[in-house]
Amino acid sequence: MRKFVMLALFLLAVCLGGVTAVSAETVVASVEASKVGLVDLNAADAKELQTLPGVGKVTAQRIIDFRLQNGTFMKVEDVMKVKGIGKVTLERIAPYVTVGAAVID
Repeated sequence: MRKFVMLALFLLAVCLGGVTAVSAETVVASVEASKVGLVDLNAADAKELQTLPGVGKVTAQRIIDFRLQNGTFMKVEDVMKVKGIGKVTLERIAPYVTVGAAVID
């Protein structure tokens, strides 16, 4: 039902001319994220990370490699320390991620 409501709102916005390519992507990502819940940047595997908007195979592996080399992310914004993730990607993924229980070494 929620998927239907999101789609109906999206179509209404398109008809009214108020949707850009970016906002359309955000609506689609929102529907996908609602299916799986939040992705924990400190625990997710590559497959889970790839469900995030703008995160493909290479970026997912960079996130995992960063975690292995530097430890857990303390806050969501720390993901910008990963090569290839900047402000735009952070804005796209922020609503769909958490850092769960960060571990302090």
